Amino acid sequence: MRIQSGSRRATGGVRGRREHGMLITGQIALTMLLLTSAAAAINGFLRIAHTNLGYDPQNVMSVGIPVHQNAHVSWEDRANYFEQLREHIAALPEVVSAGISTNATPPWNGWIKEFEIFGQPTAQQQQARLNFVDSNYFSLLHIPLLTGRLWEHAELMRGARLCVVNQTLARQYWPQGNALGKQPRFPDLKAEPPYAQAIPESNNWLQVIGVVADARDDGLRNPVKAAVFVSFSFLMYVHTQILVRACRLLWDERHA
Repeated sequence: MRIQSGSRRATGGVRGRREHGMLITGQIALTMLLLTSAAAAINGFLRIAHTNLGYDPQNVMSVGIPVHQNAHVSWEDRANYFEQLREHIAALPEVVSAGISTNATPPWNGWIKEFEIFGQPTAQQQQARLNFVDSNYFSLLHIPLLTGRLWEHAELMRGARLCVVNQTLARQYWPQGNALGKQPRFPDLKAEPPYAQAIPESNNWLQVIGVVADARDDGLRNPVKAAVFVSFSFLMYVHTQILVRACRLLWDERHA
């Protein structure tokens, strides 16, 4: 009995040491896996941190502005309403600048739309990211104007058929540097009342008046996509966004 008991203890001791060793091995393997994953995440973060965004997000926040579909039913009324809100926000002492951005909050910008270019054959799946913004949008995000000009206030408020394109689109379709004056159009850019109000003949030809530098518009990892910017008043939904660049003090207080 003693011999059997000792044998059991010896067997149990060996089994216990084996199980303990397996547990330690498993813990080491799990630790190494977590360390590897953490290192990969840190490296990914460092790559993103050193990525040239093309815009300055510091102290910028987005304020959503909803509108009931039965309120401000004409596009003129809706444009004036959004602009008045922007002016009130821009006048706050804590605010450096404010701009309207219906669907262009980087790094995910615009809606992918098929478009045509006057006088050029349409390529299969010729697409660009269509953005609805105002002139303040670019200066607020520190996106430089490379050539041409932006909209004047009167042009914004009447929904003039003028557009700005990014550098990627200009290089892709007008590599000789002659983008200004060219005429793109988006055939399916139409009103959807009462949800979306648009200027008359909103799917007619536009005229390029400016080219801006590239800024991330398809996430932080993907190359910049071709983009067209039109006046926010061109097509207005029952919501928009106002981008606000605030003073550092306000930003810190919101995150305290």
